[in-house]
Amino acid sequence: MRFIKSYILFIFFLCGFIISNISLFSQNHRKIDSLLAIVNSGKHDTLNVSANNTLFLEYEFTDSVKAKKYLTTALEIARKIDYKKGLADAYLYLGFYYSDFGIYQQSLTAYENSFKINESIHNEKGIAQDFMNIGIIYNRQGKYLQAINYFQQSLKITEKLSMSSDQLIARSGKSLTAKCLTNIGNVHFYQGSIMQAVDYYKKSLIALNELGDNQSIAKCLMNIGGIYYYQNQTDTAIEYFQKSLQISQQYRDKEGVSKCLKSLGSAYDRKKNYAKALEYFQKALKISQELGDKNEIASTYSSIAALKMNLKQYSEVVENAEKGISISKEFGALLYQRDCYKILAEVSEQMKDFKNAYLNHKLFKLMNDSIFNEQSSKQIKEMEAKYQSEKKQKEIELKESQLAKKDIEVKQQRTQKLAFIGGFILMLILSVVIFKSYRDKKKANILLEKQKHEIEEKNDELNQQNAEIAAQRDEIEAQRDLVTKQKNEIELIHSELTDSIYYAERIQKAVLPGEEYISSLLNNEYRLTNAELRSETSNSSPECSRRVKLQTSNFFILFKPKDIVSGDFYWLAKRNNWLLIAVADCTGHGVPGAFMSMLGISFLNEIIAREDIQTASHVLDELRQYVIKSLQQKGVSGEQKDGMDIAFCALNVKTLEMQYAGANNPLYIIETGESPVSTVREIRPDKMPVAIHENMPPFTNHVIQLQTGDTIYLMSDGYADQFGGPKGKKFYEKQLKEMLTVNSHLSMEEQEKILNNTIEDWMSNYGEKYEQTDDITILGIII
Repeated sequence: MRFIKSYILFIFFLCGFIISNISLFSQNHRKIDSLLAIVNSGKHDTLNVSANNTLFLEYEFTDSVKAKKYLTTALEIARKIDYKKGLADAYLYLGFYYSDFGIYQQSLTAYENSFKINESIHNEKGIAQDFMNIGIIYNRQGKYLQAINYFQQSLKITEKLSMSSDQLIARSGKSLTAKCLTNIGNVHFYQGSIMQAVDYYKKSLIALNELGDNQSIAKCLMNIGGIYYYQNQTDTAIEYFQKSLQISQQYRDKEGVSKCLKSLGSAYDRKKNYAKALEYFQKALKISQELGDKNEIASTYSSIAALKMNLKQYSEVVENAEKGISISKEFGALLYQRDCYKILAEVSEQMKDFKNAYLNHKLFKLMNDSIFNEQSSKQIKEMEAKYQSEKKQKEIELKESQLAKKDIEVKQQRTQKLAFIGGFILMLILSVVIFKSYRDKKKANILLEKQKHEIEEKNDELNQQNAEIAAQRDEIEAQRDLVTKQKNEIELIHSELTDSIYYAERIQKAVLPGEEYISSLLNNEYRLTNAELRSETSNSSPECSRRVKLQTSNFFILFKPKDIVSGDFYWLAKRNNWLLIAVADCTGHGVPGAFMSMLGISFLNEIIAREDIQTASHVLDELRQYVIKSLQQKGVSGEQKDGMDIAFCALNVKTLEMQYAGANNPLYIIETGESPVSTVREIRPDKMPVAIHENMPPFTNHVIQLQTGDTIYLMSDGYADQFGGPKGKKFYEKQLKEMLTVNSHLSMEEQEKILNNTIEDWMSNYGEKYEQTDDITILGIII
């Protein structure tokens, strides 16, 4: 009875498997017909390129001649129509083609061509795929240091893609991340770092289960089985190999089936079931030969040679080992050459051929040292530690970002709550108004009904009412004339007011230091004459040797007011050997901000004239007192807290010592150094304005020693806070600092142009215009 039930279940499973495969074949056939219709249409367009590329993947493992034909066509059309994305994909698949046949050098060349194109079009997914496949080639050649380097570069990109808000991009990134984790696990496995390999395989399996990627799950199960095999848990390894084989067969993954069969052969070889092991090896070899997969062919010959060694069939040992070495040499696979040389050394020793035993053992030792040299292992561990450190840092930054986002959400919820309460109150008031209006209208209707009856009864009064209407019409016409007159007066007032503001703009521009003045200040005031230069050169004092030499092209000012006049201002002056520089952002913009900027400039001119002011922080302390006194600020509740944010620097032109004090506005410095990569050094300001404030300790005086060639940047917050871009978000300080770093090697004029064009593009969003939200000021000076 139990046998009959088992038989029925087997028949049921077999029928289901046959039906599902027939359905899969039918769907695949329809897909190929659809692709062939596009290819045969004769149109040379992007759709034709994509169809040829997809047909290559369909025939890659079943008909390599057809696959190569479609791939060649895709390359030709993509070049002809300059379709870079399709050309990059075609080069990627060309790498697959050469890799399938073990032609690894040409495969690497194809992947590198794909990478160059993807890099030019900023295709991050394509770059990640190229890096991963280059790593796979190096891994197969036993070049593990190069392999893990490329895998980690790919992993950095795929993890970034996994965080995308676009679900398709995020899913693709997660799939590639899982494959990278598997490949990194393989490198650690081959290097003998078993625990690290297991860790990566498990991470990969978790990700693949979430995605439901069964084909990749099969490969991961086989890798985990390999770990159990390595740990001599052969029965458990066989269970994992069988699970992997079942999935690979279901999806017709011949390459996966071949690897599973070979792994099962190795497991049964260890269990000394040599007949079954040889059966699995021969099946694996047949599939690998059909696919032209030289990597698996060489590996299988090596495994068969080891099996024949156990059976003491020495002639067949030599035959299979030499085949493995011959094929391995074709694509530079050191691992399989090493294994085959080891087997040849052992069989030569058994056959008393000690000369060949010595030579083969020497070749085995050479190959083994090439694969597992101490320096390579050390570098791989260092790369792994560096990657883990960078990953932890990114996780910390992500948590901080999430906390900031949560804080913003809480504030938004509070704002929404207040808005709801305000809206409810407004609706309540509106309901009262509507009810009162309805009641008044009802009374009016009653009155109209009464008037109707009165009109019917007193028809003779109609003439009198007509006369009253005529009088009202005359009154309306008189009111219309009055409104027209008032309109003209308002337009005149508006014109006069606008003229006054434009005049105020000319006054503000006159007060702000012009480029000619700044140029003369930076050149004539601080440039050495020839006689002074000879004198300074002969003087060995360090103070004299660092005299500042500034030129006209060594500064720029990006000044973009939001309105006609600006609440931002910039200011430069000289006192003795000190060059004084400031960029400030006053409360408000437009006319109110302009008044504050005029006061700020006036106060600064008064303060620097005083001999008792000796530090940058003292200047801001005094400026705060001037503002509080002039605006009569008392610090009482509800008082308007007008003031300004400012970055103030004092540069000693002889020693290059600079003092900086800031009220909410930072100072950026790009230093000259031996490193070819520039970095921004940020000096943080005090978090308080130049105005009345809850806590008003003295401002911090920062002292920085500059070097010739350093660049300083002072700015208001208008640039970083400007909304725009593809998502309508702020520009932010991080993006601004990156832009300053990247362009720091350019001239001041070019930097100003790039900053201006970038913020204009950001506000226009390449078509959609965003309003400027604040005044923008950036002052850059190179020492």
